[in-house]
Amino acid sequence: MGFLTKDGLKMGKTLGNTIDPFALVKQYGSDAVRYFFLKEIEFGRDGDFSESRFVEILNADLANSLGNLLNRSLGMIFKYCDGKVPNRGYDLSNSCNQMVEQVRQSYANLAFQQVCQAVLAVVREGNKLIDDRAPWKLFKAGAQEEVEQILYSILEAMRLVSLCLYPITPNLSTKIIEQLNLSPHSTWECQWGILVPGTELPKPQPVFERIEVKP
Repeated sequence: MGFLTKDGLKMGKTLGNTIDPFALVKQYGSDAVRYFFLKEIEFGRDGDFSESRFVEILNADLANSLGNLLNRSLGMIFKYCDGKVPNRGYDLSNSCNQMVEQVRQSYANLAFQQVCQAVLAVVREGNKLIDDRAPWKLFKAGAQEEVEQILYSILEAMRLVSLCLYPITPNLSTKIIEQLNLSPHSTWECQWGILVPGTELPKPQPVFERIEVKP
């Protein structure tokens, strides 16, 4: 069992720097707390908690990278695909298959850091896919089929990401699944291509709100 310090210092009543886990969960939510500690501190090892680092990690990983990828993709689907799951694409299929296999092994080994890193790698690749291929430009150029394949790839990747993260962030994962118009336990298949083209999607809603730190 590892020891936890706060801001680099040993915690104690004398210093008044103890951490109240119940207050932390109440303020930020259980998903946020689980994600930070399992990603930033190797399971069973010593670690350090800093609230500024905590907020930085959550905003960077869950709000900016993961949440923004889903939200911007859904926004484009409503602009370019009538708010429905587009025709199948496979841009991220190999990366997602590798992620699923790595995540399975990592959970078996209690290597939760590796789970988070594998998921983030796919999320970063998804953001890069959108930035590089620019679906908005392709749409203007009349390349509708390519637009749909890109956006399907993002949505299907997000479905698999939500399943891989479910043991760590069940509430966040459920929100993602609901944004894809799937019931939370309707499909747990971890292979590519489960989303059905033509399925109507709900209006995009943020799945993880950015944490604003009061000055």
